[in-house]
Amino acid sequence: MGKLAKRMLSIMRNIFEAFIYVIFPIVMLLAMLPVAGKVLMGYIKVLFWINMWPPLYAVLHFTMSYYGQNAASAAVVQAGSSFPIGLSVMTNTGLGHVLSDYAAIAGYLSLSIPMIAWIMVSQSGAMMAGLAGRLMQSYDTPVFKAADEATTGNLLLGECQIRNRKCVSIKFNA
Repeated sequence: MGKLAKRMLSIMRNIFEAFIYVIFPIVMLLAMLPVAGKVLMGYIKVLFWINMWPPLYAVLHFTMSYYGQNAASAAVVQAGSSFPIGLSVMTNTGLGHVLSDYAAIAGYLSLSIPMIAWIMVSQSGAMMAGLAGRLMQSYDTPVFKAADEATTGNLLLGECQIRNRKCVSIKFNA
């Protein structure tokens, strides 16, 4: 999801912004009707919505960079030492894992930026609570399944069930 967001959100933003600017003549024609206030207010909200994306991306970038630098410097500390020794063959793998985790989190959070921008423009706090619930919902099923397996003593790791002593071996025919 993070890789998809990295590639497609900027394209989507440009397309949305183009649509918003293209419908301006239609909005001006609708503004001559008795519902002019609603039409203009809706158009202004959409303009603010699309222009809130860059500042929110900047905040996301700042927070990921700020917390990522602490995690990255902790990943290059050699065992038994209290200060970073720099990038070496020994610390390369740990640093790569830490930075890929932060990149995945940033990509996942960047998917919620359009929704957060709309929440700020439309002043809907209930929608923000729903968004937070939706972000945490993806963790519920795996955690529930693992907890259920651990409490019943029926852990399944790949094709081998632990404590049941029932392992299935996979045979390859050449």
